[in-house]
Amino acid sequence: MNDKSMMLRAPQILLFAAALGGPGNHACAQNLTGSIMNGQRITEEFCITCHEVRPKDGVALLGPQSFQAIANLPTTNALSLNVFFQSVHANMPDLHLTRSERDDLVAYILSLRK
Repeated sequence: MNDKSMMLRAPQILLFAAALGGPGNHACAQNLTGSIMNGQRITEEFCITCHEVRPKDGVALLGPQSFQAIANLPTTNALSLNVFFQSVHANMPDLHLTRSERDDLVAYILSLRK
């Protein structure tokens, strides 16, 4: 198997993670320990060139969705985001995030939920 065959698309990862710990799974409750402010700082450093990371910031999107749209997906929860951030993605750099950085990004993205 080559690296490309192992890559999952973002929607596939979110659906897979939702099946493991979707909204009905209380074992994966939204126990957020990350810093929303640090998560926003990380998105502004690494993500803003391709994604709209703040609501209505007017950045042209190269990424598939704004972070607020991702936050509002019914399958988005702390587990699905953590799985996403630990997976390889086509057309996206591998950021090698620490557990703390992932927690901060998860907290920030979920704070955008409307």
